[in-house]
Amino acid sequence: MIQLKKTLAIAIGACLSQFTWAAPTHSVDVMVVYSAQAQDHYVGNSEEIQQKIADYVAFTNQAFVNSKVDIQLNLVHSEVISDVALSVDNQGISESLTSLQQNRYVRELRGRYKADLVMMLYDQNDLNSATCGITAPGVFLANKGVFSINNIDSAYGLVDVNPSCALDLSGENVTPYHFAHELGHLFGLGHGLPTEQNEFVQSQPMLDELFKMLDGEGFYSSRPALPFTTISTLEEAVEAQVYPLQHAFAFGYGGPTTREVSTIMAYPHEHGYASWAPYFSTPDVKVCKNGGATCQESEKVAIGGDLGNGLQANNALALNLAAEQVANFCRNNQQLANAKGTPMQFALGAPTARWHLDNLDISFSDSTPGAVYPWIEGEDELSVVEVDINGELTNVLQVENAANLPTAGVNLTCDLRPGDVYQLKAKVKGLEDGAATLWLYYETLSGAKEWFEVSRKSVTTSDWTELEAAVQMPDDLTHVQAVIYGVDQAKGFMLESLEVSEDRAL
Repeated sequence: MIQLKKTLAIAIGACLSQFTWAAPTHSVDVMVVYSAQAQDHYVGNSEEIQQKIADYVAFTNQAFVNSKVDIQLNLVHSEVISDVALSVDNQGISESLTSLQQNRYVRELRGRYKADLVMMLYDQNDLNSATCGITAPGVFLANKGVFSINNIDSAYGLVDVNPSCALDLSGENVTPYHFAHELGHLFGLGHGLPTEQNEFVQSQPMLDELFKMLDGEGFYSSRPALPFTTISTLEEAVEAQVYPLQHAFAFGYGGPTTREVSTIMAYPHEHGYASWAPYFSTPDVKVCKNGGATCQESEKVAIGGDLGNGLQANNALALNLAAEQVANFCRNNQQLANAKGTPMQFALGAPTARWHLDNLDISFSDSTPGAVYPWIEGEDELSVVEVDINGELTNVLQVENAANLPTAGVNLTCDLRPGDVYQLKAKVKGLEDGAATLWLYYETLSGAKEWFEVSRKSVTTSDWTELEAAVQMPDDLTHVQAVIYGVDQAKGFMLESLEVSEDRAL
């Protein structure tokens, strides 16, 4: 998350140092969409937004080169998103991110262009907001170093291009830094240590609760015993794997004294109003201590290294370790070229973990249908209603259709990886007695366009029924949607949740 406002005096005079090692080996496909209101800011400055997007991608790629990171961003698509399709401007940034992540049209675009990561430029239009960008990359990464279906589903970021965010006091545009910063979070990177320590204090009770829950689920049983029973420090949270960083060395870097240099993931104002430099933290690169373009060798400092207590500032290492996985978040046709064309089929064995913190769990606690959409626009009607489940009031999705069999779907194209096994489970209840079915509609590189019946069961108006099975994806999968319908013509169903579990141990 970016919290830099124009009240920060940030010098961006650091040079883009050149290095001469081999070309990047991991191409990460990124899609950038933007609101009409965001576009207006560029038009007002006589700028072409498509060119600026290309510039932001180029800036991030240069920062990778500067930092010895073997990643190359590839811009696969950019497009304006109308307010009718997605309204994100003039509202809180967290709400806007959720809307972006769940939007049917944007998810369809991501699947069509096979974007590993998605960014959106928008206008928060809030001079009092301290936040200029946000991501929520799966919240907690309980299996460090291994990205999950939850991380893939959540791989979206927002950047506010309102002048209150885009410009610092000197009039320099810092949006390139915001763009690179939010992308960094999607690779599992953290902020500078002072920022993370402050955020830890605010979230400590919740992290301790999470730690105790994981302990109760046996998460730590196969590992060396931890030397603590309560999470009371940032270092303990990182060691217990409940802090949202991929690694204990994934921190940004900022100089220890006033007005030194700060890397992309660190907030300059929390490092003595440092000069922001186009680098990700790494102990293997030195730059001018004050962020200048040139200086004596004796005036250069390493922009990473040991932070004490087992923590390090080495974003570059974390990026290089994440590169191959992120580059395969949403595989394109070239990446599937050597696939054998295996069919979709029931798995021989269900996933070993029936519950995991990293499962994809679609529910309706926020009182919206979320990523679930009506199968037939204008006919299928979705509404969130509150019902009593085991004595607790719970929001569920009600699906109705006055003319045809009520049906709802969700696009899982980038979530379900070719060849992998997933346990799918939909918990449903009929609006009358009948039957409900969970399907997967899928397409493959070899030309298949098929429906796969995951589970069909009788349902009643009194009990909740689980439609569930373990399914192996085709190894050349290019498109997939989960679809639920029931129970009869004009008589629909309620959906409590749709959960997708991977075959990954706790």
